[in-house]
Amino acid sequence: MIKMPINEKEQIVTSLKVNPELWKQAKIAALECDITLGELIDQAVREWIKNHEQKGLSDEEAKQLALKYAKPKHGK
Repeated sequence: MIKMPINEKEQIVTSLKVNPELWKQAKIAALECDITLGELIDQAVREWIKNHEQKGLSDEEAKQLALKYAKPKHGK
């Protein structure tokens, strides 16, 4: 994995598809923690990257792990 320095002040506007229930839970969590939804997402992505690096996963293993969490589980 290529590490690039992160500019803490730089942000982009983007769109993505998210499970509606997960999005609702994220908004509630952000409100409860008195942070913006963008800050919550930044924290979650940083934590995921940190865990990926600590586990020493290959890029392919990291991709499979990301896909596992990206797919909504049916019946739950």
